[in-house]
Amino acid sequence: MQSYANLANLHTDQQRNEKALALVDSIETLVQQYPDPSMKISAQLHRAEGFVLQGKTAEASNILDSLASMKPQLKQYNELQFFNETRLKWAAQKGDLTTAKNAFNHFVERKDSLHRAQIQQKLSELKVLHEVDKKNALIDKQNKIIAIKSTRNTWLTVALIVVVTLLVSLIIFYYKNKQLWTAVTNLNLSSNLSLNRSEKPEQKETSSYQAIFRNIEYLLKDREWYKDPQLNLKMMAKELGTNEYYVSRAINEESGMNFNSYINNYRVNMAKTMLLDASVQDETIAEIAVAVGFNNATSFSRTFKQLTGLSPTNFITLHQEEHV
Repeated sequence: MQSYANLANLHTDQQRNEKALALVDSIETLVQQYPDPSMKISAQLHRAEGFVLQGKTAEASNILDSLASMKPQLKQYNELQFFNETRLKWAAQKGDLTTAKNAFNHFVERKDSLHRAQIQQKLSELKVLHEVDKKNALIDKQNKIIAIKSTRNTWLTVALIVVVTLLVSLIIFYYKNKQLWTAVTNLNLSSNLSLNRSEKPEQKETSSYQAIFRNIEYLLKDREWYKDPQLNLKMMAKELGTNEYYVSRAINEESGMNFNSYINNYRVNMAKTMLLDASVQDETIAEIAVAVGFNNATSFSRTFKQLTGLSPTNFITLHQEEHV
């Protein structure tokens, strides 16, 4: 269609008006074949331009007037600009100043609208970029927080592993050296007890059990621990600086009895001495029972009979009869 218009212009320049008009008619035929409003308007504008070149401004102006109703269908700025520029030029050629002024105002308005649209588009793009930057900054901040937490958790895990490793090592070390520590403690037992007594056996013991047993005898004889009704294996082991197993084993090895039997036997022997002692004959059996470490006379009498086969009273009577 543009080629037809250019060829029509050429014929007009060469004063071949009939050929130019024929080409304009061809453009009009083509116009009817375009269903798209923009294409149809563009074709009509080229047709009108052909009339202008032939000096037929009235026909060109009529075409523009007929296209005015189709103006709202134009969507592209370039087409509207071309339309308004053409109206402005042909209205000026006809001397129609009012139409020329309106066409000029529309042209300026469209130009301003395009400028505003471009600015608005730029602002929208900047806003989108700003939102993207904000999101990226937020993501970076969250990533830093996650990295800090991850680092902290890693250090906590490492610290926990170190603590657990140390605890396990200490436990293993403790159990491996427990027996050695006990042996060393027992070997030094005699010297440790020297702070708690004025006179202790100085003879070198042949074994650790003998050393422990001699110190047990010291506690019972010199410090009279047998008088305490609450005396037990744990108390004695703590005093001797060893453990309950070694105290019990020492008593068993040296006396052939367990701890309770040994203590009760010691108490009964002390009670025998008191029962036959003329200086304490005024004391009752209950008083003697408490004096040797029993809680009451009943417990004392029962234990006394188990070990001697006689009650405390029968024991005194039998002894008196033997010495009459």
